[in-house]
Amino acid sequence: MEHSTGADDSLLMSLDGVTSPVSFTRGPAGSVAVNMLMSGNGFEYLMKLADETDLSLEAVIGRSLVLFKAATDATREGKAVGVASNPEVLDVEFTGI
Repeated sequence: MEHSTGADDSLLMSLDGVTSPVSFTRGPAGSVAVNMLMSGNGFEYLMKLADETDLSLEAVIGRSLVLFKAATDATREGKAVGVASNPEVLDVEFTGI
């Protein structure tokens, strides 16, 4: 995922090197800053989730990634992913969301 531009090793390029709305730059202490263009509606949705849950935007995005990872892993393992009205039927329950 990390692509060096060659001109400056601290600078990274977009995912496809040309048109991707996501680009990366190296931050301090080995961190990576992600710049992402998204629709106004998508951003408003993220901010609404942050406001409704009293979480930071970073926490909302981080938790979303954890859930997406768990869902894709479960799907890869042949498990169904969804919502159940009875928590007793769940193999895994997400708490603290």
